[in-house]
Amino acid sequence: MKDKELKPTANAVGVAPLDDPHFEEITKNTPTSDSNPNFKHRTLSSNVAITLIALVITIIVMLILVGVTVSIAINGGLFSTAKKAVTKTEEAKDSELRFMAMANAATHSEKWEYISKDNKTIPIPAGFAPTQIEGEDTVEGGLVITDAEGNEFVWIPVNYEVTEGEETDENRIIYKL
Repeated sequence: MKDKELKPTANAVGVAPLDDPHFEEITKNTPTSDSNPNFKHRTLSSNVAITLIALVITIIVMLILVGVTVSIAINGGLFSTAKKAVTKTEEAKDSELRFMAMANAATHSEKWEYISKDNKTIPIPAGFAPTQIEGEDTVEGGLVITDAEGNEFVWIPVNYEVTEGEETDENRIIYKL
């Protein structure tokens, strides 16, 4: 079992120059290692100095690593590579959506209605489906539809009034827009 460390007690505390006539009187009752064997001097040890040196070296190493990392990130093309990866990911997503639209078109054997992202109901012919790709999925921007073979068409709304005209020699009806 360890002996308990006794804390030194002082009856007088003070600071005085060594040539002060009262120096002896002020420091007479201050504990020392001679008067108390359990008294420990509080001095700056070599362990503290080693710890400070280790801290300074660690900070220097970390600054060097930060400098190298930033240099590689800027000059090594990290950001340009990331931008290319984003572009390729978007292209792959669009390609996958087109493929899914082609598969969806093959399942529609009858005319059907599609509700676009801008909440408009659009009649879609049999054998077609919208691609649902960003920018191609609204009526206002032009809805892109595809068939099962990948042929794409843009569905654009046209506001006009159809009036029946005269029949021609070829037995057709002409409409006026």
